[in-house]
Amino acid sequence: MVLFSHPADFTPVCSTELVEFARRAPEFEKRSTKLIGLSVDSIHSHLAWRENLKQILDVEIGYPMIADISMDVSTKFGMIHPGASATATVRAVFLIDPKRVIRALVYYPMNVGRNIDEIMRLLTALQTADQNACATPVNWKPGEKVVVPPPKTESEVRERSTHKEYERIDFYLNKKEPLRQRRRQGRICAIRRYRSRPFSRPGSRGLDSHLEVADLGDVEVDADFLIDVDHPARSLKRLKMSAPCTMRPSLKCIVTLSAVRTPSNVS
Repeated sequence: MVLFSHPADFTPVCSTELVEFARRAPEFEKRSTKLIGLSVDSIHSHLAWRENLKQILDVEIGYPMIADISMDVSTKFGMIHPGASATATVRAVFLIDPKRVIRALVYYPMNVGRNIDEIMRLLTALQTADQNACATPVNWKPGEKVVVPPPKTESEVRERSTHKEYERIDFYLNKKEPLRQRRRQGRICAIRRYRSRPFSRPGSRGLDSHLEVADLGDVEVDADFLIDVDHPARSLKRLKMSAPCTMRPSLKCIVTLSAVRTPSNVS
């Protein structure tokens, strides 16, 4: 979630920020992130401002806005800076993860508008770091290599040298492609046949499911995902390839699906 505060309704800089957040809302939604605005103005002021922005800039504000008249939320989150104003909130941005942990906090002065591109970059960097157990280097942009955590023991130093996929700069500085960026030339696949058997691991209650797929055409695909083209809304997630991703025409491969509910629509 991105929680952001603005000094007051019907102010010029805040108006440009609200509209830009609204225009970029689909990008945040694509990253499974909700937007929430806040100011110490009333709900009636918020409603009138939203209608005014829709009228003059033809942009509808689709995300919620908190009317923090009591300044309770603003005070708890440190959005009131007496040196700037005793009542108006500063331009604060909080990035909060699904565990309700504040992962990043950015303050802007009253007279400087926020950079939505940087907020988006920061959000993507945090999600990339979590997904890859890594860090992002200076000026990192989505799609660029990430930094492998530095080794803490001699064995980890030796282990790092075995990774041929790393860009090795020194023993403590290695880079790699993010997991979601490791794409190989493959085929779009449609599910053709389905069978399942019990897990062989003791104590497991699930099914070790196997799907036979047939290639449909040359595209660049993520090796970790396949789409059920007949039922895209029920697409299967986190499929692990048990055969090379690159397939020749008419070649079939087996995909292993573990610990996921057996789909009823596959035949």
